Amino acid sequence: MAEAIVRRHRIMERWLTDGLGLDWVTADEEAARLEHAVSDVVEKRVYEVLGRPATCPHGNPIPGYSEAAPDEMRLMSFTAGARASITRVSEVAEREAPLLLAYLHDRDLTPGREIKVLEIDGVAKTVRVGVGDRELTLSHETAAKLWATPANRDDPRRPGRRVRSS
Repeated sequence: MAEAIVRRHRIMERWLTDGLGLDWVTADEEAARLEHAVSDVVEKRVYEVLGRPATCPHGNPIPGYSEAAPDEMRLMSFTAGARASITRVSEVAEREAPLLLAYLHDRDLTPGREIKVLEIDGVAKTVRVGVGDRELTLSHETAAKLWATPANRDDPRRPGRRVRSS
């Protein structure tokens, strides 16, 4: 039952962002309202109309349709010099910190975005990353809410989802 609600929530988020153009934060809030009101028939039809997405806008897999990449790890676990592709924003950030979602979106720390880990500072507990032509310093707490896979431009599956065949 819980999986069905999460699946519905993520499909509704996808529809609200991709179909209606709402931002991440508003879509998450509205999806929380819709997830209990949408029938199985509407859920399946919206999923098909959207082109069978594998993830919500934040990159989290849609239960029953996809799963996380096996080589995915928290951003704070990478070493300095590593290149990575952001795959998702932790569900904790989705539920507990709408301001964090807006912060990440405004700085282009979104699924599919390639970054370079410039510095891991264990004393200050920060992670400095390169995103496009800018550098950002994140707290370990924020970096722990971002998941990524090692960047590999030759892998067509990036940013890291395996879609289950049904």
